[in-house]
Amino acid sequence: MSSVPSPAVLLPVRLLAPSGPWDEVVADWAREGTVLAYGVVPEWVPSCGADADRLAADEPCRWAALRGERLRARFLASRLLLRSVVGAVTGTGWRGVRPDRTPLGRPYVRGLPGLRVSLSHSGPVLAVAVSGHGAIGVDTERAGRGTSLSPAHVCTAEEAGRLAGLRDDERAAELLRLWTLKEAYTKALGVGLRRSPRSFGFAPGARGPVLRDGGEEEPDPHRRWSFATRLVRSALPEPYLLSVAAAQPADSGRAAVASGRSASDMSPLRTA
Repeated sequence: MSSVPSPAVLLPVRLLAPSGPWDEVVADWAREGTVLAYGVVPEWVPSCGADADRLAADEPCRWAALRGERLRARFLASRLLLRSVVGAVTGTGWRGVRPDRTPLGRPYVRGLPGLRVSLSHSGPVLAVAVSGHGAIGVDTERAGRGTSLSPAHVCTAEEAGRLAGLRDDERAAELLRLWTLKEAYTKALGVGLRRSPRSFGFAPGARGPVLRDGGEEEPDPHRRWSFATRLVRSALPEPYLLSVAAAQPADSGRAAVASGRSASDMSPLRTA
């Protein structure tokens, strides 16, 4: 079974502030059942002490363990962004959303078992993905950052072979892209990096990365997966990568369609 792009990876990436625009997010959800958005921490830190207390109560143990204003600000901002996106698509408003985590750390929303959410942060950037179709994962990293990643620890033999033929700068960029894709996929599975990134890989495909899990393409007959990496620039001092892994039931009958729209701050990365 080939990897078919799903609506989640074809939608524009929305740069959001607390003021919106929420009509575009709601329209994305109504048309595709998925939303992919990002924001920056300073805009999403709540100004009201009561709101901050409400957000801190989402995960009281985790909140209590955080030390330093920077970490606490990022926690509050990420929860407000996640709550706001879910509140917009469900019509409840952010105060009516109750996020939580499974014992393995996978985020979910209480009372909405059919909704899948994923959250990521890097530097000032927060990314959130929401799907009504199935598992979803998002990961973000600053593009071009120095990295201690090694192909020997991240890549399958097939991936390492492709990397070996690239120039040093191309190799570093491609390795970071593969890393974010693998993070997004393991987040979608709910296992995180408890699963070795060398146990699965991605091959270039005509319409996006193709999953090769243990050497086999698309191993789960009940789900189809699609993947994409985007480079986002708006309101950021440096560009950031956003990688997304999205699943849909193989028998859902929902065709993958392109919206025909693009965001000026979003550009696809080379996948071959």
